[in-house]
Amino acid sequence: MSPRSLCANTKRNQNILKISVFALILLILLQYYVMTTTEHRLRVLAIGLRNGNSLANLNATAGTGSKSSRLKTPPFSVLRENGSSVGTTLPLCPVVSPELIGPIHVIKRGPAPWNWLERNLLVEKGGRYKPEGCTSRHRVAIIVPYRDRDDHLRLFLQNMHPFLMRQQLDYGIYIVEQAGRTAFNRAKLFNIGYAESIKDYDWQCFIFHDVDLVPEDDRNIYSCPDHPRHLSVAIDKFRYSLPYDDIFGGASAISREMFEKVNGFSNVFFGWGGEDDDMSTRLRKHNLIITRYPERFARYRMLSHKAAVKNRERHSILTQNLNHSHKDGINSLDYKLKTKEQRPLYTRVLADVISTKVEDDTRWKDNPRLLQLVKEIGSVDLARAYLSSS
Repeated sequence: MSPRSLCANTKRNQNILKISVFALILLILLQYYVMTTTEHRLRVLAIGLRNGNSLANLNATAGTGSKSSRLKTPPFSVLRENGSSVGTTLPLCPVVSPELIGPIHVIKRGPAPWNWLERNLLVEKGGRYKPEGCTSRHRVAIIVPYRDRDDHLRLFLQNMHPFLMRQQLDYGIYIVEQAGRTAFNRAKLFNIGYAESIKDYDWQCFIFHDVDLVPEDDRNIYSCPDHPRHLSVAIDKFRYSLPYDDIFGGASAISREMFEKVNGFSNVFFGWGGEDDDMSTRLRKHNLIITRYPERFARYRMLSHKAAVKNRERHSILTQNLNHSHKDGINSLDYKLKTKEQRPLYTRVLADVISTKVEDDTRWKDNPRLLQLVKEIGSVDLARAYLSSS
């Protein structure tokens, strides 16, 4: 090869190298642009997939800005019955959210500190969220009964907020905490959460959810169909199978209209068990069929915890309550509200489930045993029935 040909080949190779370097720089700039313009999606994925893969680790570090950098949601609006929006020009969100990713990594251990969660979970005060670019088709209140489970609460919020965001819901999370040391009354806390939440916003759908359950697939949509929906169909604790057909516990969805039709939950179940079966009976009584998603979508992880104290009277109460649902529920709800505050990631409702009216009633002066039963059971009629049968 002549020196002239060798020189020409060298220059050609240098030009190709320059073009390749230039193309690589353009590609890097394009990737940077895409990453910065979709930063809010990456942050949401980071919370839900943290410790799951490299993308999650990348976004977890990208989403550690100050509170002032949180996404600002537009003013709240409502939907007309025909689905068109009021007070906003945003179009309705798609029927199926394009943000869904299917099976998700569930964080079960080592909850993040509160300050980290508050920096990275991009929600408004009170645990409120609305999609930015469209008007949600669903206004959903998540009602969670709670007492003394801080680790569970942090894990629940860490998993649930990204899950709900990807479904493009207009939602809020209410943590309803029982004050005092009286036996836990899960169902009454649901009623209290319902009563307090409707004071804040025109919610159309209510998800009654245990704090120790986390969904594994975001195609398990948290909305309310024409009939009540039992959401937690397949839980790992039960080998991902349904324990029995009439179960309505764990996580369930019901519209406001249907919830009021059945008079909400019973107020008389203190301790573990019975309240879900009672609700199932109420639904059947009003010809409301429990619906479910396929098990492959409605999968849940249960966070580890100590077994709750069982309600020894639950079977008796179920029998006694068969004909009392019309007067035992939200229409007879009586409680003492101690605190209601909008915290960064949820709305806290602290309530005493034992009304002061019970203790102030002069009828108990000569019958302390009846007073004790009323406190434990929550119903004067049932307490008297137990005393007469004992």
